[in-house]
Amino acid sequence: MRLYIFLMAMFLLPVSAHAGDRCEPHESIAEVVAGKGNLLSGPLSVEELEKDKSIVIRETGQALPFGYSNKAWLKMKAAMQPGDQIYFLLHRDGIFRVTWHILFRDGCIVRRMLNAIS
Repeated sequence: MRLYIFLMAMFLLPVSAHAGDRCEPHESIAEVVAGKGNLLSGPLSVEELEKDKSIVIRETGQALPFGYSNKAWLKMKAAMQPGDQIYFLLHRDGIFRVTWHILFRDGCIVRRMLNAIS
């Protein structure tokens, strides 16, 4: 009888899952870090990114965070909630290189912003 009650309690009580359990496949920070050719750095603050990634738009002469990708940046910023973190991801596979800024919430990817492919 005690075993039955214990098992029922285990299945019925809320359990806090590991961050990777809540994420879609390949969307957890642990999986990104473990990916071959991936280098993750951060977290980075909004203020630091807006200062360091300010680019002058040719046509207007106006300096905007992330330049021509400013709309994507504004969408990422608007999606942020308290506790969210932004990281920089560099992926190299020997043939090409891709860089992203990734917004993580509770260990899961919320949004990505492509920076460059070379």
